[in-house]
Amino acid sequence: MLAAIRIFLKVAELGSFSKAAKVVNMAPSSVTRCIDSLENQLQTALFKRSTRQLILTEKGQIFLDGASKLLVEADSLCASMTE
Repeated sequence: MLAAIRIFLKVAELGSFSKAAKVVNMAPSSVTRCIDSLENQLQTALFKRSTRQLILTEKGQIFLDGASKLLVEADSLCASMTE
């Protein structure tokens, strides 16, 4: 799930599945499937999608705030294991 959260954060940051896909070196369809899977796990829509824009939903914004903190903690924990 952490990998999916990292992809979610990149999509939210860049506002685009295709731009995020380039950055994380994945196919845009794989990024879309990853976000769809994450939304299914959470049982909520994280993005409002249209042909012109990608906007975080209210729950998506809440998840963004928590996910950022979670990854900082996870990265810190992993770093402490290698020291």
